[in-house]
Amino acid sequence: MKKWFTIVLIVICFVPSFAQNLVPNNSFDSITSPPDDYAQICRATGWSSPSGFCSLMVGEGSPDFYHEDGSNGANPPNTFWATVSPYTGGGFAGFAPYYASSPNFREYVQRDLSAPLTVGTTYEVSFWLTNGVSTLHNYGCNNIGVVFSNAPLTQPSGGQPITSVTPQCELTTVFYSTTWQKITFSYTATDTFKYICIGNFHNDNSTLAVFQGGTGSSGTYLYIDDVLVQPGKSTPVELIDFNTKTVLINIWPNPSYANINLQILLPPDLKDETEIRVFDVSGRIQYRRKLNITEVSSRPIILSLHDFSPGVYLTHIFLNGRSVASEIVVVQ
Repeated sequence: MKKWFTIVLIVICFVPSFAQNLVPNNSFDSITSPPDDYAQICRATGWSSPSGFCSLMVGEGSPDFYHEDGSNGANPPNTFWATVSPYTGGGFAGFAPYYASSPNFREYVQRDLSAPLTVGTTYEVSFWLTNGVSTLHNYGCNNIGVVFSNAPLTQPSGGQPITSVTPQCELTTVFYSTTWQKITFSYTATDTFKYICIGNFHNDNSTLAVFQGGTGSSGTYLYIDDVLVQPGKSTPVELIDFNTKTVLINIWPNPSYANINLQILLPPDLKDETEIRVFDVSGRIQYRRKLNITEVSSRPIILSLHDFSPGVYLTHIFLNGRSVASEIVVVQ
């Protein structure tokens, strides 16, 4: 006898209009006072440096703060180090993840979250970066990472890298851009972390820095704006009615940077083999996998996206001679 069932597809995706950003003052717009010198990150309300300094201390990590109400080189677009304007709003920050003339010198920006992360919840973690147009800092580098922690991090003296922690999110490719670019990750919380810190958590030997040409050779200096940490939201996108039985399919997070989680919840009496296929927009198969009933029912299937180029892909799930499809989006 032919089996009939209903497939319900729910994609876990990010819905900015409803999801709460857990990073207060994420655009560096709120200020305690206008910046007028180097190293004044703590004048952006809530933000600080793990070095503990909020004024220029030569040889110590001292990230900068820029605002449209600032003065001197802290007033964009003509900043201390480059020509750059905020991505949104009136403020943004700047930090050095690599410095050719000062071995292992690092700067970081950090702050508390508005609420602790929830264990098991998948979050979108993103921010906008640019090198600006500079004649001083013409290196790009990798290892731009995000660390979530239960307490504020402390940077070793002398501006040395914080290597005692492992970033939960990290850009492993070299970044260099004179325009604003969005960096996006997905992260499933393993603890009720309360703080976020952004920077390079590796020493020079583990960092790839690439000279981009031009006259400047000091190192890498990055501007950052619009930091986002928000949970995914469940949004039903497709319902296919095959009558009596129900199969629930969840895909999250979407968009994603690293991995997609696929969960297929089957009725206990349904024993059919399942197959997953992922196609690019040209119809070419990029991923194919057959799953037995034990694999499907025991835990979510993790699809690694590391070999996927950024773009839109179509995921087909075949079950009992039927299929259901949904778009997934891979971001850089």
